[in-house]
Amino acid sequence: MMQIVVDFNDTYVPITLNQELTLMTFMAPQKIGTDQELLIKIEPQGNPFLPNVFNLDFGPPDIETVVARARGRRV
Repeated sequence: MMQIVVDFNDTYVPITLNQELTLMTFMAPQKIGTDQELLIKIEPQGNPFLPNVFNLDFGPPDIETVVARARGRRV
């Protein structure tokens, strides 16, 4: 099982950030000593029974392709 820990005292400077504050890229240090560009995308869940619930997509910059494939859509 993967465990995600959010530490608001350990933050990264955005490379890109849209006006709505729902899409951001940043450089994340890797264990091997390099940096990797990552993307965060926040969007409403879209379920009327879950108001004010959001999806948080987190991953490589081509996340749109990754998310579409995971949801069974053609890219």
